[in-house]
Amino acid sequence: MRIRQDGNLVPMADNLVKFNLTGPGSIRAVDNGNAATVEPFHADHRKAFSGMALLIVSSQKRQAGRIHITATSEGLAAGAAEIASR
Repeated sequence: MRIRQDGNLVPMADNLVKFNLTGPGSIRAVDNGNAATVEPFHADHRKAFSGMALLIVSSQKRQAGRIHITATSEGLAAGAAEIASR
């Protein structure tokens, strides 16, 4: 997720981003590219660093379907994505 204002990347944004996942998948890790962070990788949230946050998901074995992902942060519009799992 890239933090944007009026369509422009906000490079100094450090908002807390919360991720939610439904469907046949799970959150494997979160990151933001900050090598000095002490935040856990195994979580459903991460503070943005330089306006960016990363979510890594995996599908569940032998379960096809659509994985729905939402990212929310206070004061920002939610972001959403869908992944087809086979």
